[in-house]
Amino acid sequence: MGKWFLGNDRPDAYSYNGSTQYTYQYVSGSLFQNSISSDDIHQGDLGDCYLLATLSSLANDKSSYIQKMFIDNGDNTFAVRFYNNGIADYVTVDRYLPTLSNGKATYAGWGGASYSSLSNELWVALVEKAYAQINESGWIGQDNTNSYLTADPNYSRTKSNSTGINGGNEYKVMSQITALDSRITSNATQQDTINLVNSNNLVTFGINAKIFGDQYSGGHALAVTSYNSITNKFHLDNPWGSDDLDLTWQDLIKWSSSGWSYTTV
Repeated sequence: MGKWFLGNDRPDAYSYNGSTQYTYQYVSGSLFQNSISSDDIHQGDLGDCYLLATLSSLANDKSSYIQKMFIDNGDNTFAVRFYNNGIADYVTVDRYLPTLSNGKATYAGWGGASYSSLSNELWVALVEKAYAQINESGWIGQDNTNSYLTADPNYSRTKSNSTGINGGNEYKVMSQITALDSRITSNATQQDTINLVNSNNLVTFGINAKIFGDQYSGGHALAVTSYNSITNKFHLDNPWGSDDLDLTWQDLIKWSSSGWSYTTV
């Protein structure tokens, strides 16, 4: 009842080493503030770049999909829609989100300085929470736990294992959020990628995280949002909310970690 109808489910929310369980706080603000934008996305202390990069691509090219994900229930809860093999599956979330001791977001940011700020924009954090909840259903391809990140004493950021929704695949999320056909490839050509970007398909790219000096993770997902034919560079939105990249095709190939995920419309 709490997960599907009341929205009072609380997925496990731990730090990477499992030593800290984060506290949930009621977060003020609105589902959306002004227009939907990739600027709304700020990845926090969770390795779900695959999810947030997909949302960033959606915000740039198909923002109506994000609006249609939500039903405002009028009681400070929201039904969030995902797709299981093209069939809609809903989970209900409330405004209680994992919070640091200083009142700021633990995982996906909500924009405001504190959980009490009326300028908070909640949609990214609520999608993330809903994804952590629906993980328990067993069909999203994660670990089937009700968690963002579990207290796993054997977990290490330097290893490939993951818990909760920490670590995943963009092409799976694309179809789970949009019901569109999605694919992954490691051998797309430059022209293939230009065509995908220019046709408003969702495109994300797995890049070697060491380009950012990240010593813990070998891979990081970014949204490929445009191609500049004058500079011959692709623009990649970073779900961190900073450190976007403009890279040539040669740069992309050099720093590739897992290739492209994309939709075909």
